[in-house]
Amino acid sequence: MSDVSEKRRKLNNKGYSLVEILIAVMILAIATGPILSCFITSFRITGKSKERQRENSAAQSVMEGFKAYSMEELEKQFLGLEPLRIYNTANVVDAYGNTVQSLDHYSCDLKNSSGATTTDLKEVNNTQTIKPQEFFLYGVNYQGANFDIKISVSPDKDRAPSVTKNITYIENINGFQDCIYEQPFDEMGTNYYKLLTSICSELNHLDKVYGYDDEIAPGIPRDPTAGYRVSTLDTSRITMHREMTVTIGKTGMVETVKVKTDYKAYVDHFPYIDINGNTKYLTKWYTETVPEKVAYDNTDTHATLENVFLFVFPAYSSSLAIYPFETDKFKINAPSGDAKKVYFVKQKDNTALNLTTCENAYNPSFALTNIEFYHNLSDNLGGGLTTGAASFSSVGSTIQDGLAFEKPQTFIYKVYVELFEAGATMTDGTGLYHLEGTKNDK
Repeated sequence: MSDVSEKRRKLNNKGYSLVEILIAVMILAIATGPILSCFITSFRITGKSKERQRENSAAQSVMEGFKAYSMEELEKQFLGLEPLRIYNTANVVDAYGNTVQSLDHYSCDLKNSSGATTTDLKEVNNTQTIKPQEFFLYGVNYQGANFDIKISVSPDKDRAPSVTKNITYIENINGFQDCIYEQPFDEMGTNYYKLLTSICSELNHLDKVYGYDDEIAPGIPRDPTAGYRVSTLDTSRITMHREMTVTIGKTGMVETVKVKTDYKAYVDHFPYIDINGNTKYLTKWYTETVPEKVAYDNTDTHATLENVFLFVFPAYSSSLAIYPFETDKFKINAPSGDAKKVYFVKQKDNTALNLTTCENAYNPSFALTNIEFYHNLSDNLGGGLTTGAASFSSVGSTIQDGLAFEKPQTFIYKVYVELFEAGATMTDGTGLYHLEGTKNDK
């Protein structure tokens, strides 16, 4: 009996054979193979999905960035950043603004059926082709990946008739191609009192009875017991004048704009008592010159000067002005054969006691040479209906009352953003991802 039990025990501890193990492994492999394949496929899909999401986010970021700016602003930014360039099919403007061929900055190049170029988008029809304006971004790093990006912008031909029209247009300021001069607010007052101080100083040297400071009142006798004591100055015999000269120059490819301003005072027979007790009279011009300012110089940018903007505070002749001036003269010159647009923008001076009255009496004079002149001199900045009368003398110049003019303007553009691997050839339709949209260029 014990032999039988021992035999059974040995039989029960026999285990699995090699064949059984191999069969089990095969069954397990067959069962888990599809599961592992699903996991691998899932990881691949997830990776591609993340890549696609990253590409979509990068394209969307570029698209939204372009929508935030006008075409002119985009070109300004691209022109100022090396090695970025602005392209269209036939024309190139390099990073420094050097024009290799002409480039239309407003509505791209439009070709009519005869091949002629036009910029009036209202004439677009099915026989015309529109060449997109293209922008390139190189080596853009987004979430750890590097891309080259091509952005094509073209007028929306299908909606052009309803979105393009002649609009009142004020020239946009381009920091590379436009000169911007802003008169410091305190410049006039500072030089006004410098002139009065110079006059007082000379009168105090000449007059042995009266002393003066720069207040507006008659002089009074000196008080010999009080030491050097001055009284107030009678300005009825003193007139103030301003003369601003704007010189637009060109030497070779270098263009400059320089602004020089002289503040002058004319003393007309101002009485004083000399050391011998005799009454004499002072008649003299005094001048305070603001150091010449170079408002524009394209030596570094090589850009072409397009417009000059002058933001100036008027020198009013009214006694209600804080600093009354008898005359306000402007001389603006450009080289012969190279007329420039100049926008004279009269600024509001809230220190005047009655701005409307000051505006009514404002009569500046302008001497223009080779200038296309736009101005707001007819606007009463105090809210009145009339203003003083500006006078003009001009040579080779035109004068436009108002700062605005009409021109056709494209409002809707199609924007096509395509991402490429960094360094890849950027051929349309071969990129990693593309995104289409529109931008409003109001």
